[in-house]
Amino acid sequence: DKIDINLFPLNYKINFKIDLANFYRQNKKYKKAEITFDELETLFEDMTNKEKFQFYMKKGFLYKNYQDYEQSIEFFNKAKLFIDDKDSEAKLYRALGEVYILNNKHSIAIEEMNKAIALFDKLYGILNEESIICFKILIRNKILIENPYFKIFNLFKIENKNIEVASINNVNKIIDIIKKE
Repeated sequence: DKIDINLFPLNYKINFKIDLANFYRQNKKYKKAEITFDELETLFEDMTNKEKFQFYMKKGFLYKNYQDYEQSIEFFNKAKLFIDDKDSEAKLYRALGEVYILNNKHSIAIEEMNKAIALFDKLYGILNEESIICFKILIRNKILIENPYFKIFNLFKIENKNIEVASINNVNKIIDIIKKE
């Protein structure tokens, strides 16, 4: 039996479609994702700010997958209007930074990544998982930034998806030594 999504409250329908569009995008079914986003646009006025933010972010990622970086940047910039928390803001800056890297606009990318890292560090402390993702993106694209923690990560070329606690402890010890000098 199929479930009729129209029987559920509107917010469930909106969130389901956002998740569905993102599922299609992540599984490289870009046309289906695009169709689902088009369907969502008819519900835009009924969306909360958080849903509008997610809509624009996910659509920005879709255009990143298409390698249409200008369109991706446009959607990410539209998402700025609907930010409702600092974590979302930082993730937006990171997404913009990555797309600017892909679009060979490295100076703007560095600005966006620095904003993301500063916000993540303020929210979660230094060497948090979210800032480390920014570092990895920069290292993978051979872009250097003026950040002492980034320099240490770049020095060790820590690129594994899951950084071991021991590695972070070693980096923390090195940072403590540098601070004392």
